[in-house]
Amino acid sequence: LATMSRKNLIHIHHLCVQEMVVRSVKRIVRAILAGSDDLAAKASSVARLFNDLFGGRDDLWEWIGRFLRTRFGYDLDGRIAEGAQLAVLRDICKRCGVEVVARTYNFASGSPFRASDIVSFFPVVKCLQFQSTDARELLEQAKGLLDKGKLDDAVMASTSALSKIVAVCGSAQNACCANAFSLLAVVLYHTGDFVQAAVLQAKALVINEREFGLDHPDTIKSYGDLAVFYYRVGEVDLALTYVERALYLLHLCVGEQHPNTAATYINIAMMEESK
Repeated sequence: LATMSRKNLIHIHHLCVQEMVVRSVKRIVRAILAGSDDLAAKASSVARLFNDLFGGRDDLWEWIGRFLRTRFGYDLDGRIAEGAQLAVLRDICKRCGVEVVARTYNFASGSPFRASDIVSFFPVVKCLQFQSTDARELLEQAKGLLDKGKLDDAVMASTSALSKIVAVCGSAQNACCANAFSLLAVVLYHTGDFVQAAVLQAKALVINEREFGLDHPDTIKSYGDLAVFYYRVGEVDLALTYVERALYLLHLCVGEQHPNTAATYINIAMMEESK
């Protein structure tokens, strides 16, 4: 995918390369964390690794190139794309359990990190969520009905899916319910019920924030959708608050060149024009 998207889909290419680079650096960070019980020594080693990574140290990038060639069959032809350094740093920290100081880092300098910038280390836990096959099929059915313009049937399918998810999971506070809330909100938006769409999307946003955190793609999408719903209700200032938050997180997570970032700029321009 990285090879095929190199020319015409540069944002996809950057995301693919970022994924491979992060996976390679993750191995080094895990070795550092497992190699010592001294937290100060770990912090110093991680800061040095980050300086080598973002400062462009040749021997580290040669190792990354060899790892990518062996593991993925991909020949790395450069370093981290300009403007994507923060997204790469965020990705590494999130996957490896590293917390850094929230400040502006000068990636153009040779050593943007100090040992004191590494605040702490936290465990990364992967968990399995219960899912309902019937609910998933109903959600797909609702999407198809929405595409065909059968809004009443789409509302019924989305509502039924939400009920089945609650029956299986025992609560409406999980990621599967957030998806159902979001889809039902979109369907109601197309029926013209903007107020109820905003209410349901707000519920989805709260769940996504709790389940995934602020910088997850689903949470960012929830911010953007809720902003559009509030705009249609007439709450322009509130809509701008949410869409600007979405834009900030998109800059942080995927960079300036991503299509979602461009679409968010368009939404902001539309909202600003109506003020």
